[in-house]
Amino acid sequence: MKLAGVALLCLLLMIPLTLIRGMISERASYRAEAEASIAASWTSAQAIHGPVLVQPYRARVAVTTRDPEGRLRTSTQEQLRHAYRPVDDLAIDGSVRTELRRRGIYAVPVYTAALTFSGSMDVSDFALGGGEVEVLRLEQPYLAIALTDSRGLSNDPRLAWDGREVAFEPGSGLAIGSPGIHVPVALDGNGSKPFRTTIALKGMASLRFAPTGRQTRVALRSAWEDPSFDGRYLPEHRPAEDGGFNAVWAVSRFASNVEAQLDACASGHCAELSGNLFGVRFIDAVDVYLQAERSVKYGLLFIVLNFVSFLLLELLRKLPVHPIQYALVGAALAIFYLLLIALSEHVPFALAYAFSAAMCVGLLVLYLRHLFASTRLALTYGGAAAALYGMLYVILQSEDHALLMGSLLLFGALALVMFATRRIDWYETSRAPGAPQPETVVG
Repeated sequence: MKLAGVALLCLLLMIPLTLIRGMISERASYRAEAEASIAASWTSAQAIHGPVLVQPYRARVAVTTRDPEGRLRTSTQEQLRHAYRPVDDLAIDGSVRTELRRRGIYAVPVYTAALTFSGSMDVSDFALGGGEVEVLRLEQPYLAIALTDSRGLSNDPRLAWDGREVAFEPGSGLAIGSPGIHVPVALDGNGSKPFRTTIALKGMASLRFAPTGRQTRVALRSAWEDPSFDGRYLPEHRPAEDGGFNAVWAVSRFASNVEAQLDACASGHCAELSGNLFGVRFIDAVDVYLQAERSVKYGLLFIVLNFVSFLLLELLRKLPVHPIQYALVGAALAIFYLLLIALSEHVPFALAYAFSAAMCVGLLVLYLRHLFASTRLALTYGGAAAALYGMLYVILQSEDHALLMGSLLLFGALALVMFATRRIDWYETSRAPGAPQPETVVG
């Protein structure tokens, strides 16, 4: 009956643990609202497509329509079309300065990037229409850069093109649909045209690029110590001398297939180009809500291990423990997670964890000192509980090895219980008082 009661109590204590997990999700949603609020007044995550050389042209094309009588008729029309061409050699050199913006108790990393775009382009060969349409005349060509959020532009960029300097104009002029900037350029003459421009760009959360050069090289430097590199291409990453990171990406046209992606985008199919991105995310290495949620997953294990230790004390030391006392100890173990999430929003997670564990262990020691009528036994129990909290913290920090360490913890607890109870006569323990001894058959 005692074992059944303890098992039922463990199941009942899952209710507050579930409520605490719900609270963690709710607090995480509040942080997401804070991030959206900062993005509304700052800028959102930035993805950069470009520079891309665009040649608008008028072409005569055959159009097939159906007349009211259902017959197909073919006519010629004049249409405005665009040809996109990648840069021959594109180099992007950037320095990213990060800071934290706050909404209430929530801090969100934002950045300001100084990006220099340079390279060259051979303008002597610019095929239009793929030979399938009749080109009537050429319009003004321009160099375009698409941005996710043009509010992030904090300077008035100018383009140095073939020895001349020209100011950018609003709008990317690309079918990709993103805002941005563009600048008219002259394609007179033949050969390679060098260019260079620098933009100051604000953003938050991430900074990503599309490899729009036949050869694309991106170099980023930042003092942010916890970058997360993502996208379709990974960089060569090395620490900066003063902390932070230096990252260099090198992408060739063989890897990116940029010509085909730009041709498809010029025809209105830009999904592949939009998804062909790489870059860096500026993240909080210690996500307090993720860490707290992972710790709650071990809540039932903590409660079971503590209740098993109480049962062993009852058996080995003949110390009766009432079910209400089990419930009070279980409540103290559950409140640890509530303290953890509340404190971790104001202080570093490690400090919040240590303080919450110290409060719960101290409470248990004071309570068990009177329950067991033994200071030594209460301190021994508190030391074991502190060691258990320490092992949980190590498991939380070792995400890649959490399963292995958790399995070893369970195995060790089972081995300890088996060793401590190896001499117990379970028949004698479970026999009701006054019940006759079982007969021993010899033969």
